[in-house]
Amino acid sequence: DQIGPKTLLKKYPLPHFMEELGVFEGIVAYQHEVTAGKPLLNVELELLGVHDRAYVLTDGNFVQVVKREEEVKFNVTAYKTITILVENMGYIGFSKAMSNYDDEYKGLKNVTVNGCVWTNWNHYRINVTDTSMRRKVEEVANLSLQNNQVKTKNWQGKDLLPEGPAVFSGEFVLDKSQLLDTFVNITESWSKGYLIVNNKLIGRYWPDAGPQYTLYLPGVWLREGTNTIRLVELQSHSSHPPSDYSVYLTDKPYIDGPVNPDA
Repeated sequence: DQIGPKTLLKKYPLPHFMEELGVFEGIVAYQHEVTAGKPLLNVELELLGVHDRAYVLTDGNFVQVVKREEEVKFNVTAYKTITILVENMGYIGFSKAMSNYDDEYKGLKNVTVNGCVWTNWNHYRINVTDTSMRRKVEEVANLSLQNNQVKTKNWQGKDLLPEGPAVFSGEFVLDKSQLLDTFVNITESWSKGYLIVNNKLIGRYWPDAGPQYTLYLPGVWLREGTNTIRLVELQSHSSHPPSDYSVYLTDKPYIDGPVNPDA
C-alpha cells in the first residue's frame, strides 16, 4: 500500500493534473476521505476528464474501471474513502489530437457525486516499480471467496482484484548457458499491468486488448541462478484456478494476436 504520508504530494479542493503535480509518468492516486458519520450510500459517482484510465476503489474495495474513451456514471457506497488511481498510458504523438496539446493532460478533471462537484482530494504518487508489498496468487484468489460484504465486480469476463491493483511475484532459475535474449509471454490469465524482472521495468502488458502478448527481455538483464519476476496487475485476474496464472519464456515474439478494442 503506497498511499500514505511519504507519498502524499498535495491536498487540494479539486483534483489536479499530473503535470501540475510534477508527475509525468506512472500513476497518481486521488483520495477523498468521507466525513465521519456521513457515509455516502448508493450515490451516483462520475469521473470527468479521465486521462487515461482510472481504477476506482471505495473503502479499499475495487468497484470500477473507467476508460478515457467512455466516461460513465455508476453507483457506489463509501464509509471511509473514495480512491481513484489514474494511469498515464503515454502522450499522444500522432493524429489531429496533437493540434490541441493543452487537452493532452494526464490525470483527472473533476469528480461528481449525485451531480455535485466533490471536493477535498489528497494526491499521492504511486511508484509502480516499488513491489515491496506482494501477495501470493492463492491469497488474492481467497480474498474473492472471503469478501462477503462487497460482491466482487467483473470486468471483461474476469473478476476485478478484490482490493485493487496487486503485485504477483515468482522466481525462475537459469544456468550460465541460458543467459540469452528472450521474450516473456504474458498469458491471458492476466489483464493489464507492468512486468518487472530482476528489479528492471521491462514494460507494460495488456493481453486483454492485444495484439501484443510478449515483451522482449535482454539476456544481459538475466543472471545465473535465481531470477525474480513480478507482475504489477492493475485490474483483474482469470477465473481459472491459481495454477493457471502463469507467464513463460519463449524464443519467439507474439505480437499479432487477437485484438479486443473494448478492453
